[in-house]
Amino acid sequence: MSFAIINDRAALSDYLQEVFSTWGLPLCRPIAVADVDALEPVTTPVLILPAGSDVDAAVEFAARGGIVVTMLPQGAVAAAAGLQRGTDKETPLRLRVVSEPLTGLAGELLPIVGRAANFSRIDDDVRVLAYLTVPGSFDGECVGITERRIGDGLIVAFAFDLPHTLMMLRQGDPAKADVIPPGDNRHRASHLVCDLGDTDAGWIPFTDLLSRLLVDLLLRRVHLPLPLFDHLPDGASGVVLYSGDEDRADVSANDTEFEAVTAADGRMNLYIIPENTQSSPADTARYRQHHDLGPHVDLVPHADKSIDERLAEFERQVNLFREKFQVTPLTARNHNLMWVGYTELAELQARLGIRMESNFICGATYLRSFDTAPYSGYGAGMPMRFCRTDGQLIELFQQHFQLEDDCHFSDDIAYSTKFTPALYEAHLNRCLDDITRRFQIPYGANLHPSNWVRFSATQGETLLRRAAAYGLPIWSFDQWCTFWCARDTWTFADIQWDGVTLSFRVAGDAALPGLEVNLPEEYGGATLGDVAIDGVPVTTTAVSRFGTMRAQIRLPDGVAEAGVTARYRS
Repeated sequence: MSFAIINDRAALSDYLQEVFSTWGLPLCRPIAVADVDALEPVTTPVLILPAGSDVDAAVEFAARGGIVVTMLPQGAVAAAAGLQRGTDKETPLRLRVVSEPLTGLAGELLPIVGRAANFSRIDDDVRVLAYLTVPGSFDGECVGITERRIGDGLIVAFAFDLPHTLMMLRQGDPAKADVIPPGDNRHRASHLVCDLGDTDAGWIPFTDLLSRLLVDLLLRRVHLPLPLFDHLPDGASGVVLYSGDEDRADVSANDTEFEAVTAADGRMNLYIIPENTQSSPADTARYRQHHDLGPHVDLVPHADKSIDERLAEFERQVNLFREKFQVTPLTARNHNLMWVGYTELAELQARLGIRMESNFICGATYLRSFDTAPYSGYGAGMPMRFCRTDGQLIELFQQHFQLEDDCHFSDDIAYSTKFTPALYEAHLNRCLDDITRRFQIPYGANLHPSNWVRFSATQGETLLRRAAAYGLPIWSFDQWCTFWCARDTWTFADIQWDGVTLSFRVAGDAALPGLEVNLPEEYGGATLGDVAIDGVPVTTTAVSRFGTMRAQIRLPDGVAEAGVTARYRS
């Protein structure tokens, strides 16, 4: 069983597949338009049309029982969806969800940027799932997501280009690439943030929720209880990703922060500027007994150089880091969160073998505003591959993070929001409470060792203590990257459903401790009963994922392939 997607890289079909893989449903296969006629809804229940796809055969596929998902529909597909397209709609907008699935939402609106259009219903049987509304205005609203029954199937229509919206929300606006705004003298990742209109969405990971919404829409509409690979280790309700940029810290400061994290049963990354460090190779070998290292490339002295010159300098420093410390870096972060171009730096990191970067901060719009909500700006906590504007995926995961101690805690730095320990604890409790109850995503933090010994230790210890209280593992970015890259190799196969029993196989490149699969606890009025792995009965654990209860199945340790059967009882 699989989902089919019209293969149109320029329309971001590969990025749509990345969305499904991110949320544990790696079932998409690209097909040509000519192949739609041969699709059978029983084995291919979903057909996805990226923006610009005008596939008449999709209507007949829906009539035979398939689910068609279309972005900015046109032609016969728009007519069959019961919609009439009007003029293009100026963004930013907000998506106002009015029907389940709510995907962790509690009345908040989701920012929409990029391409959208005014659509109106031409048939009364078109059901509106969400509306597109203008920030701060009552006027100008139109349908945003709709569904309509067609024969035995369904057409779900988006009035905006979902993958393009997600790419811009996560990576920023390409028009702002390598532009230094007034008031700064450096190119930073934070300067790419799209214009979102009103700052009303910063307390929710709006980009993550928007991508998960697509997955949840289909989970509720397909004709079987689909499994998902869980996106967190060991069934956790979240994970704290912890790091520190060494900058000019001495070895004793590094050791002080390391000891606190180790005492909290955590692991952290230390990002080191290879030419500006007091840590010797012997020191770094000792650090690596419990923690991880990565390059902290300093492009500040090269801020006025060309893109090519800055890329060359980045490569030189990464190679120097590798040679000096005999460490092959998995993850990286730049000094001052500097960035180069739009995806040029991401492409270079991929060529250098780096698998995950963390230069894009949410929750502190660095030198842009004093909005302190944890997801302001980019609205993301989940990793996804970078995507070029031509639709080609880059083998580098983008991992946003939410806390930077100089941005949040310093009394002396002008751009700091100056959180006192008490204020940060209140702020953090709300963040972690939302993560564990509503969002189930990572919370990323960066606390510099030099700042730890001067002003941020109290807040840092609060983070370590509260993470433990919420049952959240404290992982380094390298540790998370290793888990995420290994999870990315796992797939489903041979999914079968007879109305009572679900069976499927899972397989990956290697065994992955902590990887779990989850199933809906209820489906079609029936409740999940017996579950077995390779014929051996196993117990399940109930977990909440974005407002929906699912049953978590722990895969056996040391196994890279397994068969799962699950019986539902009325």
